[in-house]
Amino acid sequence: MSHKHNKNQNHSTASQTSVVHKPKPVVQTLDQKRAEFIWKKMMQMQRNQGTLFDAYTKLSKGAGTLIMQNGLMPTLAFYGQKTKGSFSRAGGNEHAALLEDIFAWLQQQGLIKNAEFSAVMSEICQKSSPEYRQITEETLAVIRWIRHFASALNVGNTQAGA
Repeated sequence: MSHKHNKNQNHSTASQTSVVHKPKPVVQTLDQKRAEFIWKKMMQMQRNQGTLFDAYTKLSKGAGTLIMQNGLMPTLAFYGQKTKGSFSRAGGNEHAALLEDIFAWLQQQGLIKNAEFSAVMSEICQKSSPEYRQITEETLAVIRWIRHFASALNVGNTQAGA
């Protein structure tokens, strides 16, 4: 009888050991997920786009204020209009890049279905007031990370241009 008890005890110890060695899943807050998403975008843009990254950094600094003063849709419409303009620092590419990053995040979060400008604008128009508010708040939150990371990574270029 004691032999059975030892056998069960060994089995119990083995299962306890396997639980201890299992890696714990990484649990991230939504803000950490935003930061990770934007960090990857900024690192890629910084490596591949010199002039665009500088213009993008400058544009991102005022994006949150523009949304808070004018509203989400008017700001998105303004940026959409600027993507076609030659009056911007990077021929409108910085506006397109900012919209692309915002839309990619909102789509990843399931707040919008499509990341194409016209489709996003149509979709946001159809949202309820609480959904519209959530999209606006999420956009402001992701822009905060864009602004911080773009400025931090572009510190050499902005100081040289000042």
